[in-house]
Amino acid sequence: MDAQEILKNLEKDLKYYNDSIKEVAYEVLSSKISKYPIFIAHQHEVKIGEVILNKDDFEKNWTINATTVEEL
Repeated sequence: MDAQEILKNLEKDLKYYNDSIKEVAYEVLSSKISKYPIFIAHQHEVKIGEVILNKDDFEKNWTINATTVEEL
């Protein structure tokens, strides 16, 4: 799979996850946890942030983790 196919694949999953990511961002901002939520898309296990959308739960190709600037 070339870089363009990977990006198209990621874009497709992000469109599916869009509303959920917005909800998490709103929660982080409104509860004043951070002014800077960060979302990490990955296909393998990473140890940054917390999993908020697991690819296996949604039969997608990308998992999304959430963290903040302060945690990094």
